[in-house]
Amino acid sequence: DEAGVPEYQKRALLAADASSTQVSAAVTGKPARFLRGSWTAAWEESGRAALPMPWQTMVAGPVMGAAAVAERSDVNPGIAGQGVGLAHTIRPAAEVVRSMVAEAEACLRGASDVLRAT
Repeated sequence: DEAGVPEYQKRALLAADASSTQVSAAVTGKPARFLRGSWTAAWEESGRAALPMPWQTMVAGPVMGAAAVAERSDVNPGIAGQGVGLAHTIRPAAEVVRSMVAEAEACLRGASDVLRAT
């Protein structure tokens, strides 16, 4: 929630699954994992190598900027990791950490109970 990701990209991330990403240099000139979009698809299909950084950003920047203004997740869906399909809601980081701590505590209590029983 605190990442500053635009709402239209958050919706795209939540709708994605593990097969929704691709590694492409079409936006920055350096390989990065993006949600599949028409810009990266068109660049890859062209067979052209990406320009070195920062030149590729100068080419892609106006397109990505216009897509952001128009909230076009089909063109600029955003950067995503391989675990993108595991997210189903957007939660504040503090809530995520509290949840992880509670789960870890429960696992440790269970392990402790097993050790005491033996």
